[in-house]
Amino acid sequence: MVLYPRVHFCLLLVLASLALGSTTAEAFVPATASRKPWRDAGPNTIMASSITESGRSSEYDVAGGPPLPALPIVWSIAGSDSGGGAGVQADLQAFHALGCHGCSVITALTAQNSHQVCKVEVSSLDMLRTTLATLEDDMPAKAIKIGMLATADVVRAVGNFLSEKATEGSLGAVICDPVMVTSSGSVLQDELARQAMIDTIFPRATLITPNKHEAEMLVGYTLRAPEDVERAAHDLLAMGKSGAVLVKGGHALDGLGGEESASGEGLVDAAVAQDYLLESNGKPGSWITSPRLENQNTHGTGCTLSSAVAAFLAQDLPLVDAVVLAKAYVSQGIRAARKLGRGPGPVQQTGWPASASDFPW
Repeated sequence: MVLYPRVHFCLLLVLASLALGSTTAEAFVPATASRKPWRDAGPNTIMASSITESGRSSEYDVAGGPPLPALPIVWSIAGSDSGGGAGVQADLQAFHALGCHGCSVITALTAQNSHQVCKVEVSSLDMLRTTLATLEDDMPAKAIKIGMLATADVVRAVGNFLSEKATEGSLGAVICDPVMVTSSGSVLQDELARQAMIDTIFPRATLITPNKHEAEMLVGYTLRAPEDVERAAHDLLAMGKSGAVLVKGGHALDGLGGEESASGEGLVDAAVAQDYLLESNGKPGSWITSPRLENQNTHGTGCTLSSAVAAFLAQDLPLVDAVVLAKAYVSQGIRAARKLGRGPGPVQQTGWPASASDFPW
């Protein structure tokens, strides 16, 4: 078992602080990114720049100021949450809050509020494929977050798209949050879709982020102790051949003295929330531990975590750094969350994590 290095945490906190100190997108671009020089323009000039490295986006110099770098583009391929707390709605808010531009590929419409899902309508395959092709033509993704994929046909359509991009060498980071059941108990994915996801999505994923329940459904056994989580992580890597797995929800394990939140992602009474990260590079896995947060308003934490990881990877951060920052971002959002309806309220989409107390160890 490897704990996250304390010195690494300090560097991440400095990085977050620097980002918070700027009001422009400049703060969110790695120092190694190319910069275009200031232009000689009049005080009221708005001037288009030359084509950027991607060849598809333009930058603008407003009133002779420094050019703003193009924001990293991140896609959400997921279901729509009419209540606005999870799904594509949460993803897009997280992308924006963390300095990226979000695009959406809607895989399903859901009629839901804070305590129930009343109806799910899966997007047509034609609309799904057309949306993917349309975005790829003009706004290709630096990173992709994948959420709800309800049917095997939808899974295969997305999987084929990822395979084509991988063959072309243009596939960026892919974060798969295997959404199967809502926090209110509604089933969002059938068994055929689950197997298709293992076969076609997982092999293209940089990281998969199942919570405790989803991991149990995938591996076929109950996770009662930390050793079960570690075993499940290894089994999931072997099963799907993904780059890494983050098993969420160790706070509900025997011996840790806690119960799960209404969302199945946050914690209620446990002393800590523990997730387990295992990469396929042969390195030992890491337990990533966050502080106790007493807030029932945790709807959308799973979507938010995976989206935040995608946003940080789109800004060229290493995977472990992206996961740690995403955990801090979610903790910060839970602290600010509030109740909106009769059920759990959504985690708030705030900004780069700013408090040391929100960082895991």
